[in-house]
Amino acid sequence: MNASVAGSRRLLVGNWKMNTLHDEAQGLANELLTLYESGYEQSSIDVIICPPHVHLTTVAVAIKDAQRQPNLPLLASTTSFMLGAQDCSHRAHQASTGDVSAKMLRDIGAEWVIIGHSERRQYHGEDDTRVYEKFIQAKRFGCNPIVCVGEDEACHQLGMDAVTAHLSQQLSQFTSQQLSLFTTHDDFFPSSAPLVIAYEPIWAIGTGKVPAPESIAAVMQHIHQLLPSALILYGGSVNPGNTGMLATIPFLSGFLVGGASLSSASFLKIHALFASAISADN
Repeated sequence: MNASVAGSRRLLVGNWKMNTLHDEAQGLANELLTLYESGYEQSSIDVIICPPHVHLTTVAVAIKDAQRQPNLPLLASTTSFMLGAQDCSHRAHQASTGDVSAKMLRDIGAEWVIIGHSERRQYHGEDDTRVYEKFIQAKRFGCNPIVCVGEDEACHQLGMDAVTAHLSQQLSQFTSQQLSLFTTHDDFFPSSAPLVIAYEPIWAIGTGKVPAPESIAAVMQHIHQLLPSALILYGGSVNPGNTGMLATIPFLSGFLVGGASLSSASFLKIHALFASAISADN
């Protein structure tokens, strides 16, 4: 881990994707919260759980109930275990069947929302403009957006210059000038969290493949140069076996975890390894 991010906020985000039925979601949330109480929250890492939309209320209630339990005093004294959503609409309200607005998400307790995930881009045709529109809505209604970027395998094979050019295009609307609007108009954009960018090489998601550390480091440095104040996460086949290696990469502020977040043991092992790497760096 690099000194330039030492002492900054760290995030561990669990993206459950389209997994779990109601009882499974409730059980997983309760298990995570119980294990988390065992000392995991003692670190500086904020944990964000992003279940499917239909389970957001269930997980929100589980978090609130855990924070009220007398036998879970650590959870009661922390705000570092939070609820997030996997997507939001680019509209505030409208006759838009099936969509969920950021205002609705915030109303039921979601503090964070993932936008621009490659699966949304690929399967729902979301382009960079649509992602930015969703970013605006999230900020407007007090949800902290996690903006996903990443290249496909064809782009990856062309080399780092092609990868960084692609990422620059995806992030072209997130200029310092544009982002300043969210600090100078706090009455309209109440979300004050720093910009969070999640780099997920598409070819690594769910495949077990992970880029070489030097490749990830080059991407992290490029994003940092574009957006110096952003927190940068890595996602793409993150698991307990590679967390220790990934956590040493400069400019990295956390992880966006997919499949491994569906196991409380695996997810909290990632948390422990990340916390250990932070402690070793300080």
